[in-house]
Amino acid sequence: MKKECFSGERWQAGFTIVELIVTMSMIILLSTIFLISSSREERRLALREAALQLAQSIREVQEMAMAAEEVDCQGEKTSLFGLYFDKNFSPNSYLIFADCNKNFEKDSSDEIIKEVPFNKKVEIFNLSSSFLEIVFVPPEPTTFINKSSQPGEAIVTLALKEDPGLLENQKKVKINTAGRIEIE
Repeated sequence: MKKECFSGERWQAGFTIVELIVTMSMIILLSTIFLISSSREERRLALREAALQLAQSIREVQEMAMAAEEVDCQGEKTSLFGLYFDKNFSPNSYLIFADCNKNFEKDSSDEIIKEVPFNKKVEIFNLSSSFLEIVFVPPEPTTFINKSSQPGEAIVTLALKEDPGLLENQKKVKINTAGRIEIE
């Protein structure tokens, strides 16, 4: 279809090559920005979910101790339950255990209830001590952090494996000896 312009020149309706290149470039640029930001948000969501999962596990172990659930440990029963973290030995998971010998720490005689893995993108970045043992003693439950029930708190810092040094790529889960759990 031919149209006449104001100057009297004729032109055909349609897009020029330049218009097509500019339009395609804009679409590619916007798609790239969207994909980059969505993958960043996906990683942050994985970190947030890992922190919430850890806080939920701590609550579950507290509830097990408050309910005075019992685990059979080679003929002996125990209602002491805990969590064990060691970033050097296992930065991608933590243990939930029954304290069979009732010494407020994780050792070889204790019954491992389960190992809880983190999302593949998340790991333990830092602990408030080189390793961390949190044990709950019924009925309140009394909270022992590294064998001490003295007032204090334990901090587990989770981070994205990709660039863990950035503060925006970290979440802290705190628990104090009163049993209060906090996520920062």
